[in-house]
Amino acid sequence: KWNDSKLEIMKEIITLKTDQHPEILNKLTRTGLRTIIYNNRLDDYFGLGTHGDGQNEYGKILMEIRDKRYRELSPEFLRCI
Repeated sequence: KWNDSKLEIMKEIITLKTDQHPEILNKLTRTGLRTIIYNNRLDDYFGLGTHGDGQNEYGKILMEIRDKRYRELSPEFLRCI
């Protein structure tokens, strides 16, 4: 059951966390358009895994939230990043 829904659950948790803590969202947006890597060698689904070939789903979620935030911002702000 967890394997079937873990991605959607994690997206919801991280979205709620960034909504409730603006300082986290602010740090996230300051990453610009860089790739975010979750360097967890013990988790090859959410992180990079033991051999660095994991799926990095946590990093992808963070980038998705960041990109959504960018789309909500004004074009003038986006020219500054």
